[in-house]
Amino acid sequence: MALWQDPKVGIPGDVVVRLATVTAEVTQRMAELAVSGGLALLSIGTGRLMLDSAYRDLGDEAKESTVHHDLAA
Repeated sequence: MALWQDPKVGIPGDVVVRLATVTAEVTQRMAELAVSGGLALLSIGTGRLMLDSAYRDLGDEAKESTVHHDLAA
């Protein structure tokens, strides 16, 4: 008799159902974490791009309006 057909080695049905339920819940939670992590990275990246663009715009205006004077020692 093969090992998977031996009734002494088999896993009871309620344990199999419980293991399948736990596995499905863990898989669902991991998918939720992956999606929320991806969205967080996307929003951080977008915010950083917008911030860099704002700094660049402010920096250009500051360079044009800044008057440099030679200081005498």
